[in-house]
Amino acid sequence: MPTRAASARSRSTLERAKPSAERIRAGLPRDWTIGDKTGGGAVPYAAASDIAIAWPPSGAPLIIAIYTHRNVVDAKHDDRVIASTASVLARGLGKIS
Repeated sequence: MPTRAASARSRSTLERAKPSAERIRAGLPRDWTIGDKTGGGAVPYAAASDIAIAWPPSGAPLIIAIYTHRNVVDAKHDDRVIASTASVLARGLGKIS
């Protein structure tokens, strides 16, 4: 089990990361603390991913991982899909209304 110091370092590292404002962060309330790491593949199927720990103002944090791709060659990824999926997950877990 990680120590409190290790957990604090991990959280600090995630929060300082330069997240994509258009992905998971865009789908969650602005008053949440969010640390995430984005990723993506290039051609040909527009793979895009985002993994985050999201701390709502109260209650337990959420760990969210979203991966998308397209079935069309040379497509572009769509960050709105990741943002809306994050909203659906948080709503489904009763964290937002």
